[in-house]
Amino acid sequence: MLDINMYRNLEEKAKSCAYEYNSIRKYNLDIFEKHGFPVRINTFQGLFSLLDSMQENRKSFYINDILLAGGGGFSSMYNSLVDACKKSLELQEVYFQNKRHFLPLEILSSSCVVYHRLKSIKPNFENIFEIGPGSSGMSYFLSQHESLKDYSYTDACESFYMLQNLVNTHCFSGEFKNFALDFVEDSFYDPETKSKAISTRQKREFIESKQNIKVNAYPWWKINEIQNKKKHFDIMLSNANLQEFSSDCLHDYLLLTKDILKDDGILYANCLGLVSNNTPESLFSMIYELGFAIYFYYSFNNIFYANLEKLDFLKNEAIVLAPACESAKFLLEDLSFVDKFSEIYLLDDFKVGEICGKKIINTKELEFLGIKNIVFIDDKLDLKERFKSKFKNFNFIALDCRRAIVPSLCLIKDTHKDYKKYKDRQVNFYKMPCGVDSIDYLYTGVFDCDRFDVLEKLKNDIKKE
Repeated sequence: MLDINMYRNLEEKAKSCAYEYNSIRKYNLDIFEKHGFPVRINTFQGLFSLLDSMQENRKSFYINDILLAGGGGFSSMYNSLVDACKKSLELQEVYFQNKRHFLPLEILSSSCVVYHRLKSIKPNFENIFEIGPGSSGMSYFLSQHESLKDYSYTDACESFYMLQNLVNTHCFSGEFKNFALDFVEDSFYDPETKSKAISTRQKREFIESKQNIKVNAYPWWKINEIQNKKKHFDIMLSNANLQEFSSDCLHDYLLLTKDILKDDGILYANCLGLVSNNTPESLFSMIYELGFAIYFYYSFNNIFYANLEKLDFLKNEAIVLAPACESAKFLLEDLSFVDKFSEIYLLDDFKVGEICGKKIINTKELEFLGIKNIVFIDDKLDLKERFKSKFKNFNFIALDCRRAIVPSLCLIKDTHKDYKKYKDRQVNFYKMPCGVDSIDYLYTGVFDCDRFDVLEKLKNDIKKE
C-alpha cells in the first residue's frame, strides 16, 4: 500500500534523475494551487475532503441527465449509481470510521453519465486510459464493467493520486497495481542471504503469486512506460483538464494518445477544464496540428430543443422568445424556424441589444407591441413558473428542452475509418454534432417523462440494504 511519505520520496528520487528542469516543470500544478486546491495532504484522513471534489454544484444537472437516461436506459444508469454509492459508503466505513459518512453524488452522478455515454459510443470497450481521474469516480463504475481488461491512468496531483490509490485498492483489490511502487529495492537485505545471523532468526517461505491485473496506476514520472502499449486502448478519457495543462504537457499527452489509442479508438473529454494555460482556440489549433479530427463537440450550457411542431399553429404570427438567453441562437440560426413567423423578439427586462439580429425587448415594450404569443425557451422549472404566472393572460408555450451540462469533446485520429469525413469541417465553438443519431441524441435528445425525486429514491434504496 502506497503511503504519502513513500510517494514523496519516490517523486524526489525521480526528479533527481531529470536532465533539465523543463521536463519536470510541465507537470506543475500552478492552476490548482492558485485556486487553493490542496495539492499535498499530509495525513491519510485528509483525503476524506477530496471524495466529492471537482464537480461542485452540478449534482442536480447530472441527476436530471440520469432521469432522462442520457446514455442508456434509466434503470441501467440508476442501478449502477446505486452500486457506486454503496461501494463509496463501504470505503468510508473502512477507512474513515471517525467521519460522518455521505453520498458523494457530485462526482458519482457525473461519472455515471460519462461511463454510460462511453458505453453508448463504444459498447464493448475493454481498455481505457484516463488522464487525471481526480476523485476517482470512474473506478466505481469500471469495477462494474464486465468486459474490462485494462484500466490505466496517470495523475500529477499528489493528493488525488493518493486518493485514487485508496479507491482502486478498495474497488479492485488484488487486480490493482501501482507503478509508483515498482522500484528497485535496496540490497541491504537479501532473502536468499547465507548470513548465519539472519538464517538462524527467521527463514521466510516465499511463493510466486499470480495476479490478474486490470488496473494500472502510473505516477507522472513513469508516464513513458505506458508507451509500450501501442494501439492498445479503445478510449482515452480526459477528466476536465485539457485547457489546464501547460502547452508542453498537452502536446505530450496528445502525442501519447496517437501512440497508444487503437486505430478506431476515441479521445473523450468530459469538460475541457478551466480556461487557463489553454483556450478553446489554442486547444483546437493543437488538435488539428497533430492530426486529430473532431468527432463531435458540444460547448458549455447549451440548450437543445425538441417538439418544435407544437408551434406550428402560430405560423405567420409574431412571437416573443423568453428569456433572452444565448441558447436562443440554436433556434434563431435555423432559418426553417425563423421563417415560420412574421416577427420574432426576445423578452428580458435586464438585457438590451440583439441576438442573431432579433431585438431584445422589455415588458413595457411587449405591451406596446401587443404581441400575445410567448415561447419559453429555458429549462429552469422555477423560472418557467415565474414567467407563466406573470404572463398568465398571454398565450404561453414552453418548449421541451435539455441542457448540455459541460463541454463534451470527442476526437479520432487519422487511422479511424471516419477520419476523412470529419477532418476538414469548419470549427464551431458552439456545437459540432457527430451526425450519428444514436450518439448526437445522447447530448441533444429531449425526453418526455414523469419527473420525480431521484435523490430521495436513491437514499431510500440504499437504506433498504
